[in-house]
Amino acid sequence: MRLSRKTGVWVCAGAAVWVASGCVASRGGTAAVGAPAASVSTAPVSEVETLRPPLLGFYGKRLREGGIPILGHASVSDEALFAARDRLRRILEHAPKIRHNLEARGHELHIVGLRQFTSDLPEHRDQRGARRDTGELFDWHMIGGHIVGNLSSCTEATLLPIVGHRLFGTGPCIHELGHAVELLALSNVVRGRIIAAYRHSMESGHWKNAHAAKNEHEWFAELTRYYFRRDDDALAFYDPSLSRGHEWLRQADPEGFSLVDDLYMGLTDPGVPRTQALHLGPASAEASLRSRKGSEIPSELRVRNVTTAEIRLVWVDYEGRRDPRLPFERMPAAAPGGTIVESSWAGHTFVITDASGRGLCTVTAAEDDGVAEVTGACP
Repeated sequence: MRLSRKTGVWVCAGAAVWVASGCVASRGGTAAVGAPAASVSTAPVSEVETLRPPLLGFYGKRLREGGIPILGHASVSDEALFAARDRLRRILEHAPKIRHNLEARGHELHIVGLRQFTSDLPEHRDQRGARRDTGELFDWHMIGGHIVGNLSSCTEATLLPIVGHRLFGTGPCIHELGHAVELLALSNVVRGRIIAAYRHSMESGHWKNAHAAKNEHEWFAELTRYYFRRDDDALAFYDPSLSRGHEWLRQADPEGFSLVDDLYMGLTDPGVPRTQALHLGPASAEASLRSRKGSEIPSELRVRNVTTAEIRLVWVDYEGRRDPRLPFERMPAAAPGGTIVESSWAGHTFVITDASGRGLCTVTAAEDDGVAEVTGACP
């Protein structure tokens, strides 16, 4: 990329084209662009591996960013793979501990091709034709990508990007990678700080009627998206919101900006996400259980049913009562061999019961995510 003395604008040199965040290799000519936020490397074609046979019978191409594989169908262009890698590099450039945590959790980035739906990816095939609570089709809502477990996805159409696409210029891949950072690369203590900052942001009146106001997960992903975007009026004629970027975020949500700035510049230690085995107490301990008030550390609780009958997980509230908000029949349940997954808070307590409500064991959520196996009544 070079600055043209004649026009005074930045251009992609040689056989390269401009994508949302820089120049990538192309068979075409040069393209004039606005000044980039950061330089973008041009990767030789040899860096893209051809997978024969395709991984999982689908992924025929692979590009690596350190220990994070970027996978796509054979029909996905190399340009899209390079553009996806650029986004990963920008997020991880000054945050080696976040990179390490993502690699340790086996994070992968998958690219949805131009002629594919998100539900064409192997990990999302069970969502073909499914509708969300809002009534939207899964594939309509996830047109910019999605995350499930340790697998993120972005779409080729928004990476290149394709003019006229519903999400043209919005940068949804950075948003999806923000979800991956929060859910896979941060300790529960740091995630608790995000929740507290989100609440303060909402109380301060930021993000009214915006997607970021939905919950702390979307807030963090949107902070990430704007943080890594340049402020540029080049596309304001198409959509005024596309001019908003890094400096706009600094003014729009100062506390949120400081949070992601410290995190992505490596000034905040992300900690290490951990999962620990939880001790199960006897059912007789239920009488003395009380959930801790004011806990701000999120904790995921997984209870595996190793018995031969159904079990249920019932929250014990701050006054020692079984959850009064729901009838027992609606409490989380698991058949033999199944697992109950409960998003809770450190210090919250639960009783594990059989299908009739008889107590079997008790358990308390820890600061780390926890796993417990129920084999029967606990002594």
